[in-house]
Amino acid sequence: MSSKGAQGSKSSPKRFTKSSSKTTLNKSLRTSPKQPPKLKLGVTTKVIAKKPAHKKRIYTPNDTLSRIERQKAATRLKTLAAVLEADNTTEAYFDHNADYVPLSKPAPKTIPDRAAKTEEDVKQFGQVLEPQQFKLGHIISVASHEEVYQDPKNQLKLQPTREQTLTHLGWVYSKARKIVVISRFAQHLVGLPIFSHGGKGLEKKEKSEFVGIRDTQHFKHTPTDSVHPNLLSHRIQPFTQVNKNHWSVINGDSYVQFTRPLSFAYNTRCTIEGHLQDQDLHNLINLANSKKPSFLASPAARAAPKSRSKAGGG
Repeated sequence: MSSKGAQGSKSSPKRFTKSSSKTTLNKSLRTSPKQPPKLKLGVTTKVIAKKPAHKKRIYTPNDTLSRIERQKAATRLKTLAAVLEADNTTEAYFDHNADYVPLSKPAPKTIPDRAAKTEEDVKQFGQVLEPQQFKLGHIISVASHEEVYQDPKNQLKLQPTREQTLTHLGWVYSKARKIVVISRFAQHLVGLPIFSHGGKGLEKKEKSEFVGIRDTQHFKHTPTDSVHPNLLSHRIQPFTQVNKNHWSVINGDSYVQFTRPLSFAYNTRCTIEGHLQDQDLHNLINLANSKKPSFLASPAARAAPKSRSKAGGG
């Protein structure tokens, strides 16, 4: 009996005291995978990286955004930081090694640069041609770069545009300029520039120095502001079938300034767009020769140039 009683006492259930129940409960909470502890936002990423694979993933606020959305948000933050930093700059500076120097604060809103061109765009402008490909009377399109004229009495703050660029030497006006070839030399040719003056004609120009030039297909009968009869341009391939709004078409506001010859190097890109017929070419060369200065006349007899109102063309 004593042995059985001893065995019975060993198999009898234990009584849990108040202190032992707390210990068991705390132990079960620490080991239970169903009740993960609350995590702070700052350490959530580290905990998720170390969690076992069988445990449920804890999602953070960033998980609701896609990868592209997170990249866009980061880009917006960088742009805002750059704008805030640029707002602290109020004075202009000049760096002779820089291609572009801003004179004013950049706009907070990102604006695409219309002047920016890809390599493919540059190639489409033209190509380098052999000297023998140029003929007298050819109308070619070349890259023209001139200093932007600013009235000393009223100098406006200029902004970069598609045609205006600030260099370490000042503002430069660049555009594709059409010229008429009138003479050729070993390494360059000389041509007379064509201007449209922004559609204003010869309103503020010396009319005796200009002669109108018109596209023979679309603007043949357009009147002129010049004292000389119009010249007619004839387009060549691949521009023979284009509409009148195409850039190769010389519109009804265009004039050749035969007192302002330009040189063009053969190793520079250009596009041959058209030509003048022989009679028009002969008339243009005669006009250019009629304005040549007479070196036999005394300096006092030479006419003084008129006051300059504005430089550049259109």
